[in-house]
This record gives sequence, structure tokens and C-alpha cells, in this order.
Amino acid sequence: MSKKEKFKSFISDAGQAAKSAIDKTKETATALMDQDNDGKVDIADLSIIKDSVSSAVKDGSEAALKFANDTIHHIETNLLRPITRETLNNADFVMSKLICVNERSKKYSGNDVTKDSIGFLSTEKGVEYVNIFWDSIDAFDITLLPNANSDFYYVDPSDRNKYIAIDNYFDFLRDARINELQVVAHDLGAKYFKVTYLEKKKTLTKKQSSFGVSVMGKGESNESSRSSEDYSVVKTAAESHFPGHEPQQPELEYLKNNKTIEGLITMRLKNDPITKQSLNFEFSSLNGLTARDAAKIDAVFKSLKCSGNATLESEAQNETRKSLQYDIEF
Repeated sequence: MSKKEKFKSFISDAGQAAKSAIDKTKETATALMDQDNDGKVDIADLSIIKDSVSSAVKDGSEAALKFANDTIHHIETNLLRPITRETLNNADFVMSKLICVNERSKKYSGNDVTKDSIGFLSTEKGVEYVNIFWDSIDAFDITLLPNANSDFYYVDPSDRNKYIAIDNYFDFLRDARINELQVVAHDLGAKYFKVTYLEKKKTLTKKQSSFGVSVMGKGESNESSRSSEDYSVVKTAAESHFPGHEPQQPELEYLKNNKTIEGLITMRLKNDPITKQSLNFEFSSLNGLTARDAAKIDAVFKSLKCSGNATLESEAQNETRKSLQYDIEF
């Protein structure tokens, strides 16, 4: 007996006997529903299962119709994993850090299971993320930065309701912090400020030393190497002069909760006798995307066949060598 015939018999028996018949072991149920023998229940199996239901009904198994349709509904829900507006109000639902925004496909429209969907859940390489349909983006109450022209976004470390395009995530955060440091300088009544972008580069130096004398009169040599870090990039990112004024509290977003900048603000607002200060901000301590999480996202992109030449993990590792130097005078 083929799997299609077994499933047809299964739903017929369920309608005529008891619905508890479907509560077999997970392995048995999956084996019955896995119509194309690939070891899992997927979209390809649904059309075969639906044909089995239709055939069973035609053969006089009308009592199995509701039960079979409920079973299919349950399978489709688990496979398509739709998100509705009600889902967003569920206390158990948490927006993923990684999201994908795309067009609504046919299987998520005109279907009883997905007709009210505004997105769906996906899992790739152990990473679960939310897919959002462009026609339902407003339902999620999120802001896409710097614009809505990308597919994948990662959560903004300063605001859980903001998402930054993954392809320029680090550059966006760098520019945002430079702009915020400029605003801080102005609000605190500075007369001058300068933000310098620094990037370290490891260099390997070799040193040759001679020691001892051989019987032939020739010295023996030994070569040693040592690595050092120097700034390969030193670039002025922002610089300006102001007339100066009484300090006022700056509104922080991307530097919020940063102890270094908070200390400067506190001193200035208390009118402490501070005339100038130089501060340093390491990029890696400010970014919300670690190299470890970046590697997981790379695996997702590779599985989806949408990875580029440079990996996100390598970009995250490069961030550990970058910093901003902030010079401010009052």
C-alpha cells in the first residue's frame, strides 16, 4: 500500500472511529504525512495530502472531512508559521534581532491559514527570524534605517523598535555617533570640538641578531619577529568652532548609558572648572552586533544563497580595531 493510500485509510478510520487515532507517536505521524519520502513534512506533501482527503471523501468518508481539514490546517500552520496582528499582542511573542522585509508570496494570500498574516517566522541554521510583508510593515510599529530599501535588518542597539539595514550596519552606527558627538559639543557650550576616526593595523617586524663565532670565523644569526599595532588610518571625521554658551543637557540616543560621555556631561553641567578633554570610544564596545552573532547570520545568508564576498563576521572583527577620539574645548 502506497503512503497516499495509507494516509487516505488513516483519515477515513479517524472519521469513523475516534479522533484520538491521530495522536500516535511523532515518528509514525510524520511517516504517514511525509508523502514525498524526504524525511519531513513540508509544502510539497500538502498537495498530495489534500488529494488523499478529496479521494477519501469521494469514497464515502464524509465523516472524515472535518477531521481531515482540521489536520491539514494544523499542518499548514506549523509549516507556514504565519504571524498575525493577534500574534503581536501575545505576551510570548518577541521580535527577533534579525528581520527580513519582503513581498507577500502567493502561499500567504488567499489561504485560510494565512489570509490574515502580516508576516511569518523562519528558522535557518538554528537562527529564528521574523519575515515582514511590505504591505503590513505599519502593523509592527518599527522604523527601518537608514531607509526601507533593504531586505535584511538588524536591531538598533539604542532602540528595540528601530532596525538598521544589515549591509551598512556598522557604517550607519559610526556616522550616527559622530553626529551625536557634534550635538553634545554644541549643547554643552563648547567653543571647539574634533572627532578623529582611528583604525589600527597589526604589523609584523623581523629582527636579525648575530651570536657566537664558529671555527671558520663566521657568525651565526637568529631571526625573531614581533608584532605591533599602529594606526593605519587617522582621519578627521568632524571638526567645528562655536561661540560658546551656558551648557544644557544633551539628548543622547546612540551614546546613551555610555559612562565616558555621561561623565563629561555631568562635569560640564555642574560648572566644574573643565577647559578641555580628550576621550576615546571603541567601536566594538558600542555596537550591538558581535562577531559571534555575525557568524550565525553569515550562516543564514549562505543557506539562503544570498551571501556576498565579504562576511559580516569579518566586518564585526574589523570593528575591534576602530575607535573615535573626541577632543573638546570650552
